[in-house]
Amino acid sequence: MAELIVTLPATLAHAILDRLTRQASAVKDVRERARVVAGAGGAAGAGVEEECLARADQERLIGVDDEPSPAEVLASDERTTDQIRADLLADMLLTTTPGTDPHLPGDGAGGLGAIRAVVQVTVPVLTLLGQSDLPADLTGTSPIDGPTARKLAGNAPGLDRILTHPITGAVLTTDRYQPTADLKRFLRGRDHRCRFPGCRMPAIRSDIDHTRDFALGGTTDAGNLAHLCRGHHTLKHATPWRVKQLAAGILEWTSPAGHTYTDHPPGPALPGTTAASLTGTAASRPPGASEPRDTGRPSVTFTPDGDPPPF
Repeated sequence: MAELIVTLPATLAHAILDRLTRQASAVKDVRERARVVAGAGGAAGAGVEEECLARADQERLIGVDDEPSPAEVLASDERTTDQIRADLLADMLLTTTPGTDPHLPGDGAGGLGAIRAVVQVTVPVLTLLGQSDLPADLTGTSPIDGPTARKLAGNAPGLDRILTHPITGAVLTTDRYQPTADLKRFLRGRDHRCRFPGCRMPAIRSDIDHTRDFALGGTTDAGNLAHLCRGHHTLKHATPWRVKQLAAGILEWTSPAGHTYTDHPPGPALPGTTAASLTGTAASRPPGASEPRDTGRPSVTFTPDGDPPPF
């Protein structure tokens, strides 16, 4: 026997251990199912046993090797979790073929290949925003420097925001950055398109944007999310244009010159909303203007100064 010791960054080491442990658990689950099958076969009765013995004698006569079945091999596996992890690691190191580009995934298909490593990193919000280099925490194990934490967060498939008490540190509430599948479907049905006034880019080809930035306290719910095409998403974050979301998904945009433009969701209204709440009451319309006619098409309301938005 020999020992192989590898010195790695703490994040990678814990990720490798996590993946190997869950793969070992998957192997043990298959092994237990094989034992159940083998046990059921052994209790099937003497007639089945005699038939199996007769078949084995026949196979020996015609030269067929009497090898155990895969289920029998699995059922006889007595390895511990540590031993399975060691075998899996050796198998991956000796049989996988890494690509020349380390940035491209090279994992194979299959039940074990679908398992991905999971590590939990807690990052202070100011560090995440690049306004501080306070260290992050690797699940209470070791600190991680700010630049590394930001890189990990940038590649993460999802983030959970945790609000803690400023004195005791107790967790008060949590919120996830990525919307759920149901919420995405609702937003596509509500928005249909990019929600910048006049834009017709389909929602399915647009980004889901937090109207109030997630990092600044914006929530991940229908009242703070809307579709924006990539160009208008960039415009929102990189120019003086500002937007706030009113009731029922209505967006109010403010141009750099201070003019406001209201964009109504093309989809059906939320339950409990009225036509007045979606189109504006008589008091909010210019003097002499009649009530808007419901055409079923997207509605964009401009301020009385008449300046058109930049399409």
